[in-house]
Amino acid sequence: AANPGLISLPKIHSTILFVGKKDTEELQQQEALIAAFVGQQCEVTVSGFGVTENALALSVDSITYSGQPIPTFPPKKLHVTMALKKGIAAKDSVEVFFTEGATIVKFDEPIVLHGAVKRNLF
Repeated sequence: AANPGLISLPKIHSTILFVGKKDTEELQQQEALIAAFVGQQCEVTVSGFGVTENALALSVDSITYSGQPIPTFPPKKLHVTMALKKGIAAKDSVEVFFTEGATIVKFDEPIVLHGAVKRNLF
């Protein structure tokens, strides 16, 4: 069923590494692993979605470049935020996969989306 309280996002992304205000040796190593992929086209394999009254997000199984996995370091679960309720932060959309009563749908066959690896500073 459609959820009229959700607003689709004009731009979508999947966070493969969230740095925030931290600057640790571990984060620097993780950034170095991803750096070679910045600017490259990638394939994002999606296996389903989760939805609550606050958000709709796609479940990401993998992100690859030329068939090879791109290293990912998601805070909780690799996902793509598709829609949010007004006032809900995109970073909180992952909670659809951990919320009791959420609707979780697994696709019969995975879907492959195409995108580019970017380094964004928010």
